Amino acid sequence: MILPSGPTDHPVTHVALSSLERSGLQVALFDPAAVASIRGGARLNLIDADDSGTLKHVVALDDYPDALWRAVAPTLVDAPAPTSAPVTLANLYASRAVPDPQQRACFIALTPVEPEAALEADYPDALDRRDAIGARIHCMHQLRWLNDIVAFLPPGTLSQSGWQAAAQQIDQPEGPCWAPELLLRRRSLFHDPKLDRAAALIREIEASLWIACDAPFGAGQDFDAYRAGLFSQVMADACALGILHDDDDRQFAVVTDALEAAGHDWRNAGPIILPAAIAA
Repeated sequence: MILPSGPTDHPVTHVALSSLERSGLQVALFDPAAVASIRGGARLNLIDADDSGTLKHVVALDDYPDALWRAVAPTLVDAPAPTSAPVTLANLYASRAVPDPQQRACFIALTPVEPEAALEADYPDALDRRDAIGARIHCMHQLRWLNDIVAFLPPGTLSQSGWQAAAQQIDQPEGPCWAPELLLRRRSLFHDPKLDRAAALIREIEASLWIACDAPFGAGQDFDAYRAGLFSQVMADACALGILHDDDDRQFAVVTDALEAAGHDWRNAGPIILPAAIAA
């Protein structure tokens, strides 16, 4: 379950531009002769003072004619080598793709280092209090080099400072610098990834059990309270229960054993959704 580097669940309709690039398009729209200057690297920041090069503007492809986008493409993106078939405008600007600002994300996908930074920003004394949040921060810290464990957080989970801290941990794509809020936007999910969310939840329980049992990494945090919260989420997640019911090879035995030890009758809990039904 490797996190994709860019958006994959929506068509490319909006792209990220720097202030200078957006200004160049605006000028070229009314003065086509300016395209040659733009492609030659002319600095058109006379109408936009920000020349930092940071990508922080979301612009719809429909806002400008296709011919204009194609004319300035070599300045904005690495255009593919000439091919026999024409490259669509969406594919040409795929590296700059961001979701439509009018879409409302239901989840933001984060790798362990990102929620670690976000929770530390929102709860700066959690590690000192040694509470459940501190335990999750500690767990995420130990998993920071494993980018296949993903947290799917609803947008309202963190404060603006927390999201900003998470975004600052996201690896920058090659090329121009992206503003943190646009990096986060590229992690937005606009559907409910039931199977991925349930699998990530089970993996997080596994990780919390491993860390709590390893004396050097215990750190005195309240892993019992942290894990109790995860158990509650599993018992309320029909897809997670389905994964556990469908686990013929006992891959998740450590999780089910821990659930039973904590008094959770997961075998008779319901409703459940079997993973095969989700995958179909």
